[in-house]
Amino acid sequence: MENITKQGNEVVQQIKDLKAETATLQEEIEKQKAEKLNANKVKNELTEKLNVLPEKVDLSENQEYESLCLEVSKMEEALHAENSRTDYRSALKAEIAELQAQIDGINAELGKAAHNVEIDEQITDLQSKQRAKADSEKILYELSLLSRRKNEMLVEDINSHFKVVRWILFDFQKNGEYKEVCIPTVDGKRFGESTNTGREIIAKLDICNSLQKFFEISLPVFLDGAESINEENIPEMDSQLILLKVTGDRELKVEV
Repeated sequence: MENITKQGNEVVQQIKDLKAETATLQEEIEKQKAEKLNANKVKNELTEKLNVLPEKVDLSENQEYESLCLEVSKMEEALHAENSRTDYRSALKAEIAELQAQIDGINAELGKAAHNVEIDEQITDLQSKQRAKADSEKILYELSLLSRRKNEMLVEDINSHFKVVRWILFDFQKNGEYKEVCIPTVDGKRFGESTNTGREIIAKLDICNSLQKFFEISLPVFLDGAESINEENIPEMDSQLILLKVTGDRELKVEV
């Protein structure tokens, strides 16, 4: 019963509130109706005044109106002329832009031509240098042939002064280029590469003896490590030969 009573009171209060709101809305409706009637009255009055006015006003006799029309005509002509000048300026600008584009194209072609001339000059310079290089290489090649021929002629004469050693005076590099050398050989083998110690000692004595004969001098020759070779293999020397040997003696011995 308490809940029902409470709900009933709430409903009654809602009804009172709705009635109050309905009264307020009714007043607003009446107010809007009154404003609408007033507006219709004003509209009718203005419509009557508008109907009284003529549809077209004749101002042909009005000097002020004629003056204004003349001024407007002049302004329209000036505006048309100004528009024509604007169009002419736009046309000139377009023509100038086209001419500038042509000039830029010509300048670009001239730049290419100048660049081509510069390239041609560089090519000519490089060709001249290449010809000079080729001439230099030809001269160097001819000099190498001359040097080779000279050494070929000298090698036989030089080797004739030696009994054991034979000399190599020119050789070829891996790339085939000729170069001058001075390499002694023993039994067809390069000295120090695949020769034995005994043959190297004989080669050294042969070099010393041959050089002394060529320069017509006679100097003592000291042979170190003489124990590495048999005395029967020691070549005859035209100068004094001093042999240094390793022995088992406790004291240094000198024998003639």
